[in-house]
Amino acid sequence: MKRLLKVGRFLLLPVMIAVGLLYWKFQAPEPPELQAFINGNVLTVNSTNDRAEALLVEGEKIIAVGTTVEITSLIQAHESKRTVVVHDLAGKTLAPGIIDAHSHFPGSGVYQFAADLNAPPIGDIASIDEMLAVLRQLDSTTEEGQWLFGLGYDDSQMADGRHPFREELDAISTTRPIFILHISGHMGVANSLAMERMGIAKDTLAPSGGDYVKNSEGELTGLILETAVFPFLHKATDFSVSEIWDVITTASLDYARQGITTAQNGAADKRYATGLKWASRLGAVSQRLIIWPLHDALSPSLLRSLKKDTTDRYEVGALKIVADGSIQGYTGYLKEPYHVTPDGQESNFRGHPVIAKGELEALVKRYFSAGQTLAIHGNGDASIDDILFAVESAQTQYPDKQRRTVLIHAQMARKDQLLKMKELGVTPSFFSAHTYYWGDRHRDLFMGLERAQGMSPARSAQKLGLRYSLHLDTPVVPMNTMRLLWSAVNRTTSSGRTLGRSERISREHALRAITIDAAYQIYKEKELGSIEEGKLADLVIFNQDPTDKSVELLDTQVVATYVGGIEIYPNRRL
Repeated sequence: MKRLLKVGRFLLLPVMIAVGLLYWKFQAPEPPELQAFINGNVLTVNSTNDRAEALLVEGEKIIAVGTTVEITSLIQAHESKRTVVVHDLAGKTLAPGIIDAHSHFPGSGVYQFAADLNAPPIGDIASIDEMLAVLRQLDSTTEEGQWLFGLGYDDSQMADGRHPFREELDAISTTRPIFILHISGHMGVANSLAMERMGIAKDTLAPSGGDYVKNSEGELTGLILETAVFPFLHKATDFSVSEIWDVITTASLDYARQGITTAQNGAADKRYATGLKWASRLGAVSQRLIIWPLHDALSPSLLRSLKKDTTDRYEVGALKIVADGSIQGYTGYLKEPYHVTPDGQESNFRGHPVIAKGELEALVKRYFSAGQTLAIHGNGDASIDDILFAVESAQTQYPDKQRRTVLIHAQMARKDQLLKMKELGVTPSFFSAHTYYWGDRHRDLFMGLERAQGMSPARSAQKLGLRYSLHLDTPVVPMNTMRLLWSAVNRTTSSGRTLGRSERISREHALRAITIDAAYQIYKEKELGSIEEGKLADLVIFNQDPTDKSVELLDTQVVATYVGGIEIYPNRRL
């Protein structure tokens, strides 16, 4: 059946779109004309972090914030003429909806059609043998002819201390293409048939910024790096229409459960940029969507067309440039060598840029000259040097005081680089949960203690008055809002050790970094990110106050999530 759906996707898609648009027109949920939230602990996250007890919402917008007595008085004034839906919060905490500052929506939904190869603390795969066993199990239930796809493996967590070899995947199947994606998303391993299907031989030149890794004898190992990964990933996730629908709706529910009201695809190709537009229109996505296309993925005409199709639920924003790779994949570009040299490299190995410094400068100038906002991925400090050089050079030639260039991850940013970001109007988004998921390995393997303590330097940025956000990069790690806040506040590794105590931030600042400051990075701070009159009613209700130091952050749960006054969790409707 799946094969038939895949073969007939271009016949099914127009039908699904037509049915979906009819549904959206006649059955799509609408917010109540008036609704009030009373008897609560309202975290407004406004400029002074004021607290309130209640608010009144008209349609999709907040029209009043105050005490329960004040809002009850407004309710009584309206009740004779209009129906008011009243929500008694009974002491629960109401906060602005969470803004996903950077992830790859709907990636979390892919796991239902892929092998989960995550190592601790996410999963339980601790060796290559265990990984292969999971792949064999999926192979036995996957339809003949389909690609076998797995994601989330981490070579640095394997007892074997390495990536699997092409031949090990061949032992699972020589008649089915297999591709597994590293947890970083910056590399993967393919079996021989997958390499053959993609036209890769040992003398094939890799694309700029990528590589097909070979062993000492010049034979392909199956390991594929950086830009060379994208064609394999695209092919391995070439799902049927029904599977794509399941991926998107599953991811939307994942995000809604975590209080996410604005989701992001932070590296969209043509397929996702256009597909998510229709998914949003058809009601498959409950959240607002921000799309950051890869800078070279869309034609100028398609980019213009998608920007014209902007709605309050779908918007194409910054273009994404990837300047280096992943620290935990040894492809992040550092100023000083890695703490432990990876096998096969010289002792002064520092990683490498995906885009050379001069080419990056030319790219940034080209986009700034066209008035295009950019989001640039940079993990290593050498890469961040290149990014800031390119931005400064382009900014000098094409100044714009309103421009907000986002530096994604900024993982190993130094203090001098934070100062330069502030000077240039660059705003970083930190993947602070690295301290939990990879902190022990950054300390012992990749960076050494001194550099590892300074990773994701949110407190240093805060002291400089540099506005920043926090993100999870899902599906690299699960979408878990409280884990993100907990990581930024505590900086505790998965082994329970503190890493970089001086970079801890307060709960209030962590909450701002996933609400109002995340809204700032996407030019939405006047509409989203705080609970104030005139703003959209994107809201999340928690069972307890995440800013209260007496409560355990990881015990804080989302009770309900609203987008534009419409409840999307737990009573989500399609």
